[in-house]
Amino acid sequence: MDAKAEPARDRPSRLDPCATPPSPADRLLCSDLALSLLDHEMRDAYRHAVEAGADPVALRESQAEWRRARDPVADARTLAGLYDTRIRELNAAALPSPPP
Repeated sequence: MDAKAEPARDRPSRLDPCATPPSPADRLLCSDLALSLLDHEMRDAYRHAVEAGADPVALRESQAEWRRARDPVADARTLAGLYDTRIRELNAAALPSPPP
């Protein structure tokens, strides 16, 4: 059967990040449930920080910097530590600023 005739359900989805994980960290996420759950927790913390009024430009920049540090990591324990730290940072960004 050629690729064009291949049923759609058998082809990797472009929306499935685990179909072709682009980085060592992504490969770990796709094979480790605990890391995958941390990734979801981090996404929720990011969303909450945005909803709480944290500076969206600063959040995007810090998230991009964090991702550059995260992507080459191929050790599950190290990656979990990076996620824990980032989740704490995002949760702190979601807290209201103290009055002047």
